[in-house]
Amino acid sequence: KNRASNASIEAIGGTVHVHYAENSSIIGDTVTIEHAINCEVMAKQLTIGLAQGCFLAAESANIGTSGDRKGSATTVSVLIPDTADAIRQASALTTVIAEFDRLTLAKTAEMDKLKSNPELAKFLSIGQMVRSGKITVSPALEQNFKLLQHKYAGALKVLDKLSHEKQGLKASADSKRHELAQLKEAQTAAAAGRGCTIREVVGETCVQQLRTNLGLTNFSGSTGNELSKTLRAAAATPVRIFLDDKGSVDWHYAASK
Repeated sequence: KNRASNASIEAIGGTVHVHYAENSSIIGDTVTIEHAINCEVMAKQLTIGLAQGCFLAAESANIGTSGDRKGSATTVSVLIPDTADAIRQASALTTVIAEFDRLTLAKTAEMDKLKSNPELAKFLSIGQMVRSGKITVSPALEQNFKLLQHKYAGALKVLDKLSHEKQGLKASADSKRHELAQLKEAQTAAAAGRGCTIREVVGETCVQQLRTNLGLTNFSGSTGNELSKTLRAAAATPVRIFLDDKGSVDWHYAASK
């Protein structure tokens, strides 16, 4: 009859739809309950018509009406990503990128110092024009060019070495910048759609943020009040969003920039 009483229902990766649930533990990717009393429910996407005295945990919770039941409040935990590791990774990447940029500038300064020799600068300019076809090399110019090549062979070798090192540093910095961009994109994607909406609060209701990267599979097999105990033990200290016996909630999570 689409009812659950003192039941344990688990559909990780799947969908649960119950008309009436009481004293039950329910876990599923998408969970829809029309009326829940004294239940523990965990889902990615949770929709409940009326929740009374329930412990609810979800990435996204949409509740019509919430209230207490015989002195037990309804608690809604919005599961948000624990970004501590991501922040540390971003900080480390930023430091590495800054060091690559510093070394690149140092190589540029060394190259500029060598090129500050007017004769060498003129030779390099002529060489560039020859390679680009802007000037035609006459026999006399070719002979003079060879003499200059021999004269500046050492400087050219150093410039070539510095140029390759600079390119390597720039490539490394670009690679780390790409990693940092991917990390930020992943954080934004993980935060998308997380929040809680309660259209009407008619009894004591608490809505809070819980930081955790644990997926539903980590709570597989939880029954009774094990689910709430496991979640409280695994997640960092909750941050309260709402606590009252009347009103409404419309809260959406936004990842830190």
